[in-house]
Amino acid sequence: ILKFALLTAIGLATLGVAELGARLVWRTTYNNWLEGQLHGHDELDRHRSLIIPQAGINQTVEEHRASLLNHGKTIGLRQFEDLVNELSLADSTPILSVNSFRFRGPEIVVPKPDGVFRIVTIGDSVTWGPPIDGMTYPAVMGKYLAPCLIDRCGKRLEVVNAGVPGYNFERVLKRIDEYLAVEPDLVTVYLGWNRTIGRADPRKNQRLYRRYALYRFYYHGIINRDDTGLTTDYSTRTTFNSEDPALAGYFSYGFDGDVKDLNQLVEAFGARDIPVSLITLAGLLDWRITPDQRALEIAFPIASTQNLFAYPLLTRQFNEEIRRFAGQRDLELIDLEEHAYHEFEPRSEYFTDSVHMTIRGYAAFGQFLAAELE
Repeated sequence: ILKFALLTAIGLATLGVAELGARLVWRTTYNNWLEGQLHGHDELDRHRSLIIPQAGINQTVEEHRASLLNHGKTIGLRQFEDLVNELSLADSTPILSVNSFRFRGPEIVVPKPDGVFRIVTIGDSVTWGPPIDGMTYPAVMGKYLAPCLIDRCGKRLEVVNAGVPGYNFERVLKRIDEYLAVEPDLVTVYLGWNRTIGRADPRKNQRLYRRYALYRFYYHGIINRDDTGLTTDYSTRTTFNSEDPALAGYFSYGFDGDVKDLNQLVEAFGARDIPVSLITLAGLLDWRITPDQRALEIAFPIASTQNLFAYPLLTRQFNEEIRRFAGQRDLELIDLEEHAYHEFEPRSEYFTDSVHMTIRGYAAFGQFLAAELE
């Protein structure tokens, strides 16, 4: 018995040391990967392993083009050039700004002045939006909601775009103090595309992945070595098949960890009596709609399967979780998924890929959000 206990203790100690080493290696590896995701208007906080916008950034068309080019963002650069040509923008046109609080948009004042109603829109690259400040959905929402707020409350509206490309619930929680510091009167949350859905994989033990670096290395090195990634030729390798037996595990896929993170987020704002409005996800692909050829050409897959049907399937299940959570917590729910199902027709005119919108899509999203909040 003593020998067995000794061997067990040695084994556990060895695992503990291996885990500590794996965490150090993981942090370095992960930070290096994050560094490759930068666009030029952002920077890496290596201590928190978190990308944050650079304070005080003001970019023109020419400067933004150079940033994308220098950081190897070929897909983003191509989409940006299409937008510049569509709108006939001069190289000297100012388009993108980041305030001193590291949020996109104009400067704000803290403490918040009397007579100001401030909305913080938390999200990922969809909330960050297109390169032009005035065309993001938070900016469009503000444009339509501001007159209503003046008429009904006699207050001036400020909308803080707190979206950052690549963010998920876990990354947002790392900046909770920064959101609270700008003293919002209302917070909207539009999250779920990144690790939540984009990295969903029934073969992955989500609890182990969140807790242990050793498991992360095992998962990426053994279980999912064929990560689909996002390459320029993804449209030639994808399928759309709702009857695919390989998708069986996705039908029961859950989002418990993300809901726990969301609950922490809501609790933090609730402690300051700041209301939170949750928004369901709407993407290019909807489980009730057969996609047209254009949609199949521009859609990209999630990381674990080339079958595009996984996107609408998981989006539907995630939105159901959000609806349940909102009902349990008595939170305002803004159902973009249902609105888009009835109004975004054809879908391929509202989205540039699986999750990001066209200018028309962002405008429609912003107007809908303003009407719901009003």
